[in-house]
Amino acid sequence: MPLFTSEYLKRQSSETLIIESKKTFSTKNSNQQFDIFLSHSFLDRYEVYGLYRELTSMGFSVYVDWIVDSDLDRTNVTKATAELIRNRMRNSKSLLLAISTNAAISKWMPWELGYVDGNTRKCAIVPVV
Repeated sequence: MPLFTSEYLKRQSSETLIIESKKTFSTKNSNQQFDIFLSHSFLDRYEVYGLYRELTSMGFSVYVDWIVDSDLDRTNVTKATAELIRNRMRNSKSLLLAISTNAAISKWMPWELGYVDGNTRKCAIVPVV
């Protein structure tokens, strides 16, 4: 996999495409299978969306919470939210940890990595420099 720069991924992303992509998924299918669970910091969403586009253009099905499950309330995380995320990780073949500018302050990324590593050990890191 090539090295991804922040600027390159930002160029691959745009607000219009993010809005359009939300319309393509049905959040009702909680058993949908994915090749990759993309663990990331939402603060780096433009880079994350660019990475999402790169991976899907390579033919991978990719789970990103705010794209696939756009109805999740980021300001009100509940047990149901955590269970949905666990289910999405179980239904993904692997986890890709996007190490970007704000990854170190994410509360979710260490939890997601620990969950998948502890269950399947199918994890990889992609640096976004």
